[in-house]
Amino acid sequence: MDPNQRPSDNVPPVTPKQRSEAEDFQAASRATAAEEDYDNYSARGATYTAPKHVFRKVLIWLLVLILLAAAGFAVYKFVIKKDDGKKPTNQATTSNSNPQQSESETPKITDETEHYTSNGFMLEFDYPKDWKVDEPTTGGIVTAKSPVLSLKQADGQTTQGQVVFTIRNKQQTMPEFDKGNAVAAIESEKINYSKPSTAQRAATYLSFLTYASSTEAGAIDGVYITGDLGYQKGQAVPKADFTPVDPVISVTFVKCSDSSCSDGGTSTGIDAAMWKDSGFGVPLKSMLQSLIIN
Repeated sequence: MDPNQRPSDNVPPVTPKQRSEAEDFQAASRATAAEEDYDNYSARGATYTAPKHVFRKVLIWLLVLILLAAAGFAVYKFVIKKDDGKKPTNQATTSNSNPQQSESETPKITDETEHYTSNGFMLEFDYPKDWKVDEPTTGGIVTAKSPVLSLKQADGQTTQGQVVFTIRNKQQTMPEFDKGNAVAAIESEKINYSKPSTAQRAATYLSFLTYASSTEAGAIDGVYITGDLGYQKGQAVPKADFTPVDPVISVTFVKCSDSSCSDGGTSTGIDAAMWKDSGFGVPLKSMLQSLIIN
């Protein structure tokens, strides 16, 4: 070999056939890079062109978007929304310091009692300690009034008012019957007196009346001791039924025009559910049961 001859000079030139085979090999390598394209290439030979995997790229982008959306939702739920649910401290303090009663709550009547003896009526009873009892020297009537409290009316509205326990002799008028017969708002209830005297019956009916003048259907305008007479819901209760009753004993309700009820209030009714509430109706019933008639 000539030492001056370059190695490349001994390389034979590439023939067209060799060039074609090289190109086929490169196409095969590209096509068989993905396993799913191998069969297509084997069947179609050099004419096969490997597909551009657009679907795979779309799928990858969708997965990226889903992950971003999930991350955003997690931030909203556990960071932003959690902070929104926190109540400001000053707002909670204001709510707790509000002395007015919530409309959804039934007022509670204290079960602490005082004892009252009426010489004019020859009877005794227990009444809630924070009530005020009044018996005029002229006689004929005794009243015990509650502090001003929230009363729920039959239409669902609340009003500031008072509960009034009244004992009247037969000479006193009964203006609640001026418009006609009352109606039993609910069925009468029979109760036993706690400590009846020898001159007193052991049990009596309590009847719950809606006056003819009432603007609230189904309201309890007054609770009366009716002796042996009990009524079904909706039954008429005439004034004549109270002729043999002496004294007339009742619990009624008034609506106040100011915070102290200085004007004595105007007659109103309560929702029947109030009477059934243990913190409201039970103390009133206990007051009626405590009557001792000598």
